[in-house]
Amino acid sequence: MKRLLTVAICLLLALTFLVGCSAAPAPAPTAPHASEASPQASPPAEAPRAAAPQDSMAFDMSEMEDEFFSAGPQEDPNYFVMPILTPSDAPDRRMIYTVNMDLQTVDFSPGMRLIAQTVGEMGGFELSRDVRGSDMRRPPTESRVDFTFRLPSEMLPAFIFMVEDNFNIWRLTLETQDATARYQQTEAHLDNLQDQEQRLLEALEDVEDELDRAWLENDLSRVQGSIRDLETRQGSIRQNVIYSTLHITLHEAFLPEDIDELTPPMLPREMIIILALIAVAVLIGFIARKSKTAKVNTPSIPTETQDE
Repeated sequence: MKRLLTVAICLLLALTFLVGCSAAPAPAPTAPHASEASPQASPPAEAPRAAAPQDSMAFDMSEMEDEFFSAGPQEDPNYFVMPILTPSDAPDRRMIYTVNMDLQTVDFSPGMRLIAQTVGEMGGFELSRDVRGSDMRRPPTESRVDFTFRLPSEMLPAFIFMVEDNFNIWRLTLETQDATARYQQTEAHLDNLQDQEQRLLEALEDVEDELDRAWLENDLSRVQGSIRDLETRQGSIRQNVIYSTLHITLHEAFLPEDIDELTPPMLPREMIIILALIAVAVLIGFIARKSKTAKVNTPSIPTETQDE
């Protein structure tokens, strides 16, 4: 009996502890905004800085900073924090850009249409799209879509500005690949093969021996095949330079008030405590009644007495 009562009391304490832990803590008081602070409070005076020692070998960074930031956002509306060299900016460079974005929005379907429409208006095109929504038979979950676009590199800064104005940027990475040396090597090799092709064509016009003609035609076929491969490789580099690659993942975000609406209502804390106490009381009464019944139904064992 004592052991059963001890188990019941421990169960009651455990239920009370779990119910108390499940309650949400009260929100901590927030500090007043700077604009709501007391007007009498004034910021402490800044201590004078010690003069930096003069070094005869030190660089004067003022002129370099003025030159570097001279085209900042105050003067150039197309200024972008990432260093993007478009074909019109650097005709001799072959820069390939790949942008990866993770975006958030509360308006999922309109945001998805806005991204695709903006890419089309800027001269780009869509390569793939993978949309994952929620099952209507279950509680709503956040949807997402994975895009892959090709966008003209010259429009890349404007597109990212549009993203900053309409979405929450969760993650953004820019991968830059300088293909200038590879393009120049391909171009030099291609010029060499085209010269060989021209010499072989001229030699075929003058050759009369059939065996020599067969050898020349074999060499010409090999050279022309290499030319086609290099032209394909060069065209791929040129295409990747003109069109940047965009990998965009758009996430639907539920705000706290939306989560409260989607979450089914729960019983108040006091109601849960009362129900837990009633359940424990019923359990204790059932255990006590069972123990009492067991004592009544237990037969007594007679004791034998010895006669003196």
